[in-house]
Amino acid sequence: MCGGCGDGGTTPSYISSPSAENADSKAMGVLAWCYHYGSDINIGTGCHVDISLAPLSLVQLYVCMEPRHTILAVVFNNLENPKLFVAKIEHATMTHAASKSSIGSLIDQANAGNTPSMRELARCYRIGAQGVAKNLDKALRWYHAACDGDGMYNVGGDYFQGSCDVDRAVSAWSMAADLGHAQALVQLARCYQHGVGVACDQLRAVSLFRAAITKNEVHSWRLGVCYLCGEGVQRDWAKAVELMQLSGDSDAQAYIGWCHLWGGCGVPRDVAKAVELLLSADAHSSTRANVFLGYCHERGIGVALDIKKALMLFNNAKSSRWGARALGELGEYCQRGDCGAPTDKRAAVGYFRMGAEGGDLVSMFHLGVCLRDGSGVDCDVEQSDTWLVMAAQRGHRGASNILSEIASLRSSSAVKQQDIIIETLKKQVESLKEQLLEELISQ
Repeated sequence: MCGGCGDGGTTPSYISSPSAENADSKAMGVLAWCYHYGSDINIGTGCHVDISLAPLSLVQLYVCMEPRHTILAVVFNNLENPKLFVAKIEHATMTHAASKSSIGSLIDQANAGNTPSMRELARCYRIGAQGVAKNLDKALRWYHAACDGDGMYNVGGDYFQGSCDVDRAVSAWSMAADLGHAQALVQLARCYQHGVGVACDQLRAVSLFRAAITKNEVHSWRLGVCYLCGEGVQRDWAKAVELMQLSGDSDAQAYIGWCHLWGGCGVPRDVAKAVELLLSADAHSSTRANVFLGYCHERGIGVALDIKKALMLFNNAKSSRWGARALGELGEYCQRGDCGAPTDKRAAVGYFRMGAEGGDLVSMFHLGVCLRDGSGVDCDVEQSDTWLVMAAQRGHRGASNILSEIASLRSSSAVKQQDIIIETLKKQVESLKEQLLEELISQ
């Protein structure tokens, strides 16, 4: 291997030897740089390091487990530009030293009640910066102390997407919603709407959507969907369209296009206009427009029949959390026949399955129910249990309730079956006694 650093030099001693006073910090800098740029490293103990974790904690773990840093020499010798590598090492080392000295001061200022310091400390805990390990609970506490609605809302998203901790996500969004944070109000409303992390409560969801609209009218389309489906309010198609038009959001545009596709919600059926609206919304990154266009291509409604393109659109949607939710919503519309669309329970199951595979826990719940009831699909209790358990583990209260009921019924059934067996055995014993008695008498 080429061991160069500069013109024919050798590997710096601190990479392969711990003898220098600053060996650890320099090595930490090396490894931090490797992680930052995506180098794939297997540490000397045979344990493969997960590069998705916070760089500092990984560096510290490495230093503890492999104090000789022998693997760093191998990394260094395989670099195309050793000079640049050493420059990166020096920068990382200085940054780490500065972080160690500054974090203490930041904590002192935050404890003294300095709001900007509270926010910065919360940010450090949220992402694992300036020498502190990532800790969302501490981040949330400091954001709350700073009355930072944006920060609490973002931590809620980290809980929901990163660790799938729905209870903590709801708690974070609730704290932000108490400060009037519009997006947090919307997320909390969606949780109540679908029974995610909280008991399903459509009236509470509507109330939260209304509160969000007072902060930003762009969210009015979500209340429009409530009027569209009659969830938490009396169904009112005219009001639904009015709220969607007020929003101006691309997803609202997609819903209006869906209504025109079928002539529902009090708007005239106009397939050409529907496709025009869906294409426009899709151009503005609307996941719902993406899914609705997939539906159109799947059936050749207003566009060319193109199953391949439909699948491509569905797969694109399935790759994101919002797209997976949009697929689940399409399944709900097909299941209920909303907006004048034809009821198609078998198609609904297909969309629920795609949404569930994309990680949408509401779709998991609906798919589990369909498989249990045999609605749009052959009854499959084993698969149903699998999807319901997955939804329940991610915080869907409806799935948890169904599983509890199933467990109770199975337990009751088992007890009844046991009682029947005992009663049958008793009768058999009595019958044998009578037979034996008759034989004794006859003798």
